[in-house]
Amino acid sequence: MTAQEVFNKIMWARIPYEIKSRIDYEVWCGHHLKIDVYKSSYKEMWENFNIDGVRQLLHNLGYKTSIDILKFESGEIDEKLTISWDFSVEK
Repeated sequence: MTAQEVFNKIMWARIPYEIKSRIDYEVWCGHHLKIDVYKSSYKEMWENFNIDGVRQLLHNLGYKTSIDILKFESGEIDEKLTISWDFSVEK
């Protein structure tokens, strides 16, 4: 195993299960695009993990991330973490 492979395994192991399982499922289904992780739907994950740290881990593995603040007419606010990837084309 190369040093890069070891690094990738260590980074992947530190990502929350909820995100890993969603990415694995999307790739398994052939949807090589993105996932959205809403704070309202994954409260425990957002409370138990430093989301900026998770984003850095994902960046280290080649994923792109963004966070959007969603403001609804009702006055409620939610946050959305978008994780995207496209590893189908080798550069």
